[in-house]
Amino acid sequence: MIQTTTPPSSPPELPSLISFDVALKANELFRTCPYSSIRNVQCRFHEGVLILNGEVPSFHMKQTAQELVRNVLRVEQIDNRLTVAR
Repeated sequence: MIQTTTPPSSPPELPSLISFDVALKANELFRTCPYSSIRNVQCRFHEGVLILNGEVPSFHMKQTAQELVRNVLRVEQIDNRLTVAR
């Protein structure tokens, strides 16, 4: 007699959890930033790259946003796609 068993349900994929955690941490830094003009910056994380999206009022704020998240754990590179409002 052949027995079949269903495999135990697998836990969520570790890379997905890490990506979510890194993005959550970075988004929290933006939301609590003293500069109101970068509080709405959104970011996502994929394979070591933190991607910043949104609009800021100046090039200075674009650079400030990038520096704010530069030291987030597991971020190897930042893809700053922020646009400067005209």
